[in-house]
Amino acid sequence: MSPLTSPSPPFPPPSIVTLPNGITIRPYHSTADIAPSAHHANNPHIAQWMTNSFPHPYTVESAQNWISSLKLSEARQMNFVIAKDDALIGGIGLKPMTDIYASTMVIGYWIGEEFWGQGIGKQAVKAFTSWTLQEFPEVERIEAEVNDGNVGSEKVLLASGYALEARLRKRVCKNGVFHDVKFFAILREDWQT
Repeated sequence: MSPLTSPSPPFPPPSIVTLPNGITIRPYHSTADIAPSAHHANNPHIAQWMTNSFPHPYTVESAQNWISSLKLSEARQMNFVIAKDDALIGGIGLKPMTDIYASTMVIGYWIGEEFWGQGIGKQAVKAFTSWTLQEFPEVERIEAEVNDGNVGSEKVLLASGYALEARLRKRVCKNGVFHDVKFFAILREDWQT
């Protein structure tokens, strides 16, 4: 088929992971995800744990810019929505490493505060980790960095099979305050057992 006669991809795009209680991990929808992204991400309790590239306040314009940037880059394939009944409630993604670290990916995620404490983070991270290791056979290691004090994220990773590997003292400076960073990781061999 020529590009002009090829069927259109399905919309909304299919979910990559389906979990109980209407939770899915799916690609971003261009316009439908803007308002809920701005609503959930515009929260100082989320922003305090994120890098400075995650703006605060997180406005509708911030959400538009993020979703637009995904269309223009290969990052689209590595950044996904955590959804409940197809409505965005958070995000999850991977950053592939390069050079001698090419067998490693870094996972990152966030969930709107009103959904904390429901086990959604654990379900999403565990399922997304499995999906990643199935889809990318060259990946041997997935790691995550957690700023000291982000106990919720630590619990999510430990419950998802990740191990605490290191604590790097004063690794980051957020809003003028230095924080230690804890490194968590899961190896393919750990996941397979």
